[in-house]
This record gives sequence, C-alpha cells and structure tokens, in this order.
Amino acid sequence: RSLHGNGVKVIVQPAAIGFPRPKPVMLARLRAIDRIAASHGLRVAIALFDGWNNFGDLAGSRRWARSVLDQFRHGASVAYVDVHNEINLTPSKAAFAWARRMLGFVRADLSGVPVTVSTTLQSGVQGLADVVRALHGAPPDFYDVHVYGEVSRAGGLLRAAQRIAAPRPIYIGETGLSSWSGADSVQGLPETTAAYLAYQAYYLSPVAAASTDL
Repeated sequence: RSLHGNGVKVIVQPAAIGFPRPKPVMLARLRAIDRIAASHGLRVAIALFDGWNNFGDLAGSRRWARSVLDQFRHGASVAYVDVHNEINLTPSKAAFAWARRMLGFVRADLSGVPVTVSTTLQSGVQGLADVVRALHGAPPDFYDVHVYGEVSRAGGLLRAAQRIAAPRPIYIGETGLSSWSGADSVQGLPETTAAYLAYQAYYLSPVAAASTDL
C-alpha cells in the first residue's frame, strides 16, 4: 500500500503446485495469499498455467483451474484471471483451441470476473496478432500484454497492440525488471540494489507515459 498499489498478481505454475490435483500445502499457501491481500485491501489478479504446454489435457486443466480458483472465493476481490500466462510463447492450434475452451470455463466458473490471456511484446506484436486471430469469435474480455525489452520501443508497440486488439482493450499486465541485481543483468549498470531501483524507475517512466498517450 505504501507504493499506492491496489492489487497483487499471483502467477501459478502447475509444475510448482502439482497437476492435476494441487498439493494441499500449496493450496493452503494460495489461501494465505488471499487472506493477506484482503487484510490490506488489495485485489488479486490470478495468472494460471504459467509454463504449461500440455494442451491436450482439457479435463485435467479444468480440474486444476477450479482447484486453484476455489482458494480465492472468500477473501480478496479477484480483479481478473489470466487463463494462460504468455500463451504466445508456445503457440499452436492445440494451444489456441485449449484457450478458447478454458476462457469459457473460467468465465462460467467465476461469473462477473474478467478473463484474459496474456502475451509478451518482447519480440514484437506478431504473437498478439496470432492470439487475436485465433480467438476471434470467442475473445477474452481484454488482452493482457507484457512490455519488456528495449524501453524506447514501448510507445510504438503499445499503439500497434491497441490497433490489433481493437475493439477489445489492452491492459499492461507486466513490465519493468527485477530490482534485485541477481535476477537480470543490465550491461554497464553497477550490480547494486540502488542502481537497479534507479533503473527500474527509468524503465517504468516511458512505459507509463506511452500508456497515458493511448
């Protein structure tokens, strides 16, 4: 709250918590996240199936998704659900057919909660264009885009993404970089937390300006 934030994002990996039946200890941790967020007046954005590519297992996917979402029904308000985090990293006909089914499933399971799929713009907007084309006729409520890479390209990428996604809105679900020097390496930047915090501010400023201009 000291950062004037109003929400927290929870990225859930099937490989980390167990699939198709999540481990009880992991479900308990998700409930704890829900309680902590609620106690601070924060909403929760849930990103499902990070790193997932077993798109032929629709029944298992539904069972797993419901088990995860059940942990967020009684505490913090759910802002939205990203059915697959950065689905354009593993694009295929099977992936997009799976996404269409899972969008409908999650939308019915959490009535009134917006649903989306996210794409990264790090290599350009082609991945988003592929997703929009594949989900035509059964689109998400909005398109979640992740802005990484060279920050000077942010404005052009976001304007192009907005045109591709129209009439659906776009939402910047992720951007920036870690403030821990051990997570990302920036050439010429001192390996100190202070330097990476300063670079984070430098990175976020043009992204925020570009989003305001949309």
